[in-house]
Amino acid sequence: MKSFFSFFQLLKTDLHRAILSPSFALGALAALLVLYMGSIGMTGPTVPAATAFLHSFGFNNITDLFALTSTFAYAAQFASEWQSGYYRPVVMRSSPAQYALSKCAATGISGGLSISLGALVYMIWLCLTRPQMIPERRMIDVEAFMFRETLQMGSITLYFLCFLYWIFLVGLFFSIFGLTLSGWFPHKYVAYASPFVGSFLINKLLGSIRPMPPAWINPVQLAACRLFGYSTVTTLLIGTGMFLLYASICSFFFVRTVKRRIANG
Repeated sequence: MKSFFSFFQLLKTDLHRAILSPSFALGALAALLVLYMGSIGMTGPTVPAATAFLHSFGFNNITDLFALTSTFAYAAQFASEWQSGYYRPVVMRSSPAQYALSKCAATGISGGLSISLGALVYMIWLCLTRPQMIPERRMIDVEAFMFRETLQMGSITLYFLCFLYWIFLVGLFFSIFGLTLSGWFPHKYVAYASPFVGSFLINKLLGSIRPMPPAWINPVQLAACRLFGYSTVTTLLIGTGMFLLYASICSFFFVRTVKRRIANG
């Protein structure tokens, strides 16, 4: 119980520092900017809000940049603390495992919330500037809409909520991915660049496999909404399971790396 309480206090402190930091706002602003840039040349002023968002986020190859913005909130914190030696008194009050797990949880949560906030602002802007929220039924059936059932029900709110949850999962995984790489190479720019470079390498590696693995195996394809032919519930379950699985694997390696680093001095 004492161990759990100390971990909870550590996580509370990390989350407080992450969410109230200027870097959190920077991540949200960067995500908003990436989405806006993704809309240029892809959506006209008369395109419905739901279609405009899908084209901006899912069909414009911005996944690598969008993943990078999730690291701004807190992914570089471990590298900064390692270089400054700040981690030492924290580890003395808890343990290396608790310290590392707290960093993983705070990084994932703040990274996901940061880019979700940017996406929310973009969604609100679309709703305020578009004459129509939902496309015609025939266009919903023709276009490759994720969460199409929500649009067929006539609920733009539910549609955007599903996307916000999806974007949170994207940010959670890629921010922890950046944190994990910074555990091996403790430099803040490693944390920032890892999702961008990693997305490219993962796509190249999995794209070279024959037969091609299903899209839900590839976290980059998942992040880019390349799941077709599934219901909304199935899509959300697949995304939740796979992103949490990959985030857990990264967290496992990060905790091992930090424990070994601290043990070796």
